[in-house]
Amino acid sequence: MMVTYSELTGAKVSEDEFKQILSRLERGSTFHLLSTINCFLSLTSYQNSDEDFIFLQRFLSHHLLDKELFDLTNEKLSQATPLERPIFHRWQILYLMKRVLLESSDKGDLVPHSDQNQPARETLGRLCLIVNDFFMNEQDERALDLIHWDKAEDREQAQSIFLAQMLPVAELYNPPPLDEALARLDQMLQIFEHRFPLAFGGTTLSDYFRSLTGINLESFIEMTLGIHAHYLSHDVRQLIENPIDLNLNRKTFFSNLNYSDSEIDHFFRLVSGDLNQLTEAARDQNGALDSRYDLRLFQTYPLFRISGDSFTCIDYGFLLEKVLQGLYHTILNSLPNNERRVFFEKWGKVFEEYVTQVFLSIFPASPFSNFYPHSYFLHKQEMEAFDGMLEYSTDLIAMEYKGGVIKAAAKYSGNPDELLGDIDKKFGTVHADSGVRQLAQKIERLFTANVSERLQIRDLDLAGMRVVYPVLVVNDSNLGFSLTALRLRSWFDSEIENRNIDPAITIRPLCVLPVGELEEIKTYLLAGDFTLLDFLHFYANAVNESWYHPLSDPDNVWKDVGFVFTKFRDARQIPFRPNQDRIDGSGRVFDRVSSKFRIAIGSE
Repeated sequence: MMVTYSELTGAKVSEDEFKQILSRLERGSTFHLLSTINCFLSLTSYQNSDEDFIFLQRFLSHHLLDKELFDLTNEKLSQATPLERPIFHRWQILYLMKRVLLESSDKGDLVPHSDQNQPARETLGRLCLIVNDFFMNEQDERALDLIHWDKAEDREQAQSIFLAQMLPVAELYNPPPLDEALARLDQMLQIFEHRFPLAFGGTTLSDYFRSLTGINLESFIEMTLGIHAHYLSHDVRQLIENPIDLNLNRKTFFSNLNYSDSEIDHFFRLVSGDLNQLTEAARDQNGALDSRYDLRLFQTYPLFRISGDSFTCIDYGFLLEKVLQGLYHTILNSLPNNERRVFFEKWGKVFEEYVTQVFLSIFPASPFSNFYPHSYFLHKQEMEAFDGMLEYSTDLIAMEYKGGVIKAAAKYSGNPDELLGDIDKKFGTVHADSGVRQLAQKIERLFTANVSERLQIRDLDLAGMRVVYPVLVVNDSNLGFSLTALRLRSWFDSEIENRNIDPAITIRPLCVLPVGELEEIKTYLLAGDFTLLDFLHFYANAVNESWYHPLSDPDNVWKDVGFVFTKFRDARQIPFRPNQDRIDGSGRVFDRVSSKFRIAIGSE
């Protein structure tokens, strides 16, 4: 829980008062200083250094807070650590940066990015604390206060409100491991080029991307990872002592490499903006979504052009996302509208094939394998069954794979109905190809109470089946958080209740499994530590545990499948195993990149 201005002083600052203070700050200087602070904060997050984070909190408190607020925060934190009660954090700084672009003045009399202007910096520090009060608005507070927790419908309403509040910023505080995401992306791009070599008017995806953006996909990834390596080679304390290392020179950083000036120019156009460009983009986006959550501006432009050929990083995490999950959006947003649907559909097919390859690496194809990929019902009209199935004697694991992601417009809306509506369309029950509905419908076809209407699957004997474990393997890790998974599970339960399924068949609760967790589990399955059925049984029961249910404890809303898996390993006393496939896969990418860069790049 972040430290707020109101809890320190006993008073909330109004929106009008906030704007009045903000208008006195000189836009360029303030934005530059905030980008530096946020780069520090994002680096500590990705370097996973609690020690550096605590150091940074104390450093910023000393330099940004006046004596009154400094003493009040020290008193407030006497019983808590900065890890438990941060004063400064990425969400706060990014939100304030956007407000500075929109409402500060080029002629403001307060210039905080100056060693001689401590009062201006203290004003900025006060604004940071005030911003922390803005993240729960009066409408949200009233809605939660009115909820009667003893009623099921009110608990569901509370879950919806919490979900709309936490999901937009979840990615800030739960970055994916670099080796995991990079290895997967590299393999998925290879699958795409192999399966759809001429998908866009007779050209490959990489060539089509180049025709639209001026740079090919491989070069875009290489350049981004080169900048990533530059920042990751410094810790926060080094950067504070030598802030010049935060800056990149367009002419020299990529010098002596096989990139043309045109490619370098196009790269920086894709990932950066100067003060005027960022201000214009912020104004264009303003009001479209909930301003507290809408960070699309900095996801699109994680680099800031200070002047001329000099650039700095706004957010290291968002920079890295440009070649991880965010690459999907980079490609999608570069395409004309008529091609976006093509890419979306083909990317879904690529994801299905990738997940199938993961399972086949665990359960190799053979006459004795219990894994059934791409199954079909025996029917006069060919009907696709499950994307994947695993047979364990009397138990069946039935799986659907979904490569889609939650739309930004829904995720950053702050509106529970819009967010849940988008999740329901892709992964719930709205459409025939929505994940939950697909699973329930196909389970009914196999195990309908009317035996004469049951469909069969080639080479699979269902006569002895008694238990079904439904699994939704997803690309979007946001669906793995306890709140999201619980809502999908609730929709699945309702779907099953309304279907005519043989009562002798036990349908277990839905298990939502992000692909990153599947990759993690794979290492242990290959080592023979347990079966997938063992873990799914534990996971299906976790919702009833106080350590996981999102309404049992406020901290539980951040808990995901990875947390459940750690609990499972602890319960069985299974030691941690490194994922060698991830290490090798990301290593191959870094080897390709490091061959072009003078910087020695290593996967951390």
